[in-house]
Amino acid sequence: MKVNEKIKDLRKQKGLSQQELAELVGFKTASAINKIELGLRDINQTKIKAFAAALEVSPAYLFDDSEAENADFGKKEEKKVSSGADKNFSNDTSSNIIFPILYDINIENGEIIDISREKKSIEIPAAFLKSSPDNYAVLEVTDDSMAPDYREGDRVIFKKNGELEFSGQIAVIAYNRHLIIKRIYFVGNEERITLSSINRFYPSERVNADRCTVLGTPYLVIRNIE
Repeated sequence: MKVNEKIKDLRKQKGLSQQELAELVGFKTASAINKIELGLRDINQTKIKAFAAALEVSPAYLFDDSEAENADFGKKEEKKVSSGADKNFSNDTSSNIIFPILYDINIENGEIIDISREKKSIEIPAAFLKSSPDNYAVLEVTDDSMAPDYREGDRVIFKKNGELEFSGQIAVIAYNRHLIIKRIYFVGNEERITLSSINRFYPSERVNADRCTVLGTPYLVIRNIE
């Protein structure tokens, strides 16, 4: 297992977000960790020691590919047990779930707080969701910058996940307290990103990463056909 894979695996074992790990090792934003975990950024010796301390392993374990991958980190393995609600949720084909449609938001303690002036909601059949409704939220697309994939007026169900798997991924982000969908590219270092549109008539925008918060990835589009 390569060092970037070990870091990602250990971070998830410890239940840390990319932002939390970034702060522990001295980075300002989660995008630095994302690029390291994707193998797009090298780590110097000082940072290797910082990662080892934060993840509670030896620097040798991270740096040496030959070291046993199933090393005992001195922690008890935790069993992941799905809640009863999650186990039975996908079998419920009769009920609907009411979601608020999000436009403007605040992020407080990692939670989405709806501050939209216009309060709308939408009913989603339970059968559409693969897990607890707490894992999902809904936004309304307000322009055609991501057309034809996402058009103005579309309601997009997104799965909450504050991490990007790769540069160029389409994600739902909070930008200036507004929810938008963009393709996200990393720029040079962890402090800058590019917000790119699918529609070529809409220009890309390069912004500071700390102005944006990744909230999740699109899961399902609901579109009115007239």
